[in-house]
Amino acid sequence: MNSTAAGWWVIGLCVAAIAGVAAISGLRLQGGADYPDYCSLRAEKGGTKLLADSLAGMPGYSVERNFLPLAALPTRPPRLILVAGLTARQFRQWNAADVDALEEAVRAGSRLVLAFSGGMEFAGMEPDRPSPAEARWGLKVPRVTSPDAQPEIGFAQPEKWQRGPAKDGRPPAFARAIGFGELVVVEGAHFLTNEALVDQRDTDFLVWTAGGRRRVTIDDSHLGVDTKPGVVALARHYGLTSGLLLLLAAFAVFAWHRAAPLGGFASDAGERGPIYRPTAGLTALLHRSLRRDGLVQTCVAEAAADPRLAARPVAAPKSGARLADWYNSHLSPPRPCLPPLNDSL
Repeated sequence: MNSTAAGWWVIGLCVAAIAGVAAISGLRLQGGADYPDYCSLRAEKGGTKLLADSLAGMPGYSVERNFLPLAALPTRPPRLILVAGLTARQFRQWNAADVDALEEAVRAGSRLVLAFSGGMEFAGMEPDRPSPAEARWGLKVPRVTSPDAQPEIGFAQPEKWQRGPAKDGRPPAFARAIGFGELVVVEGAHFLTNEALVDQRDTDFLVWTAGGRRRVTIDDSHLGVDTKPGVVALARHYGLTSGLLLLLAAFAVFAWHRAAPLGGFASDAGERGPIYRPTAGLTALLHRSLRRDGLVQTCVAEAAADPRLAARPVAAPKSGARLADWYNSHLSPPRPCLPPLNDSL
């Protein structure tokens, strides 16, 4: 196998490897393995992709995912806004703009569901004063000291809250009216996960949580999943990641080919000798960095060593004569051996 064929084999293997990596990455993204728990794009047991896809497949229902900050959430139309897997720390980190956007949507007729999840927090993270969300809605979400524990939510005005349907295995849920909508707080989010929907689906509790809304917005921004405009984001959205990687590989191969041609060396089947050119001797002399004033004397000395000129006296060329004419005039019989030179001596 010559070097050209070997080069093309290497290129083919590189392209195949890049295509394989792109395919595996695409499968991981489709399966949601790279997304956090309670994310609507995660298809594993800890995600909520099954809930989102099931609602989207029901007649008359529409589901959209929110990856933008909560402050950019539109007020209308009235819908179910589901925030699953919310930790106490994330809840306390909401600023006034986030709380204003959520409350305006609720007052316009939306149903906001805050499904809290457990998450260990350090004692030093307990805030000195209520967060904007706690102060606005009269909630007290304490820190938890175990990753499996659920926060026990307290209420500043318990009379405004109504307890949801209770049953063994159901997390405590509370709801209150705000404007034309409702705010629902659930002390647990496991009932929304893929695992719970498959193993122990509680349809009645899910219907109560939805509150009869057929338009659903699932928020994933609080989980750290966001979207940024750009070529890569569009390619991932339309499934063109593999094509972009292959295009990048082709560009890399083209750049490599331009920098180091794939022609290689000749085959070892035949031995190649030096290629003769009429000006090879003069070129070699010039590459020896001879001084300009000693070039003619060196040429005369080399010509005198020619056996064809050994029987004839060699005289130095006259001023203004061309070196090629002088060299050919001393040959016996005369025949041209150098190409015509335009420069005179």
